[in-house]
Amino acid sequence: MAQQNEFYTIPEIAKKLKVSPSTVWRWVKAKKLPACRVGEKSVRVHERDVVKLLQPLHVSLAKAPRGISRRDLVLKIAALHKAILERRNGQLLPDSAGDLSVLREERDGYGLR
Repeated sequence: MAQQNEFYTIPEIAKKLKVSPSTVWRWVKAKKLPACRVGEKSVRVHERDVVKLLQPLHVSLAKAPRGISRRDLVLKIAALHKAILERRNGQLLPDSAGDLSVLREERDGYGLR
């Protein structure tokens, strides 16, 4: 997400957040993500609303350690997230497709299906 005054389509948001468009539509319908209608069929979402939707996982900013501002804590979390992604070649979790394929072959070979 580049500039603060950009609007995005539902598919663009889904691609950027790596979720399905139906998930983004659920957020819109649940009023978790404000959206604007442009014309009769087009829907757009402001970038600031997408950013507001993002929440740190298991981190309470209200309970920040003394001496650390909320801003510094958020920056630390962002740096940690970036470091994890760099260590894992851009993937938050390892790809398990190969492992699943091996397990399926073993299952089918033993007649367990």
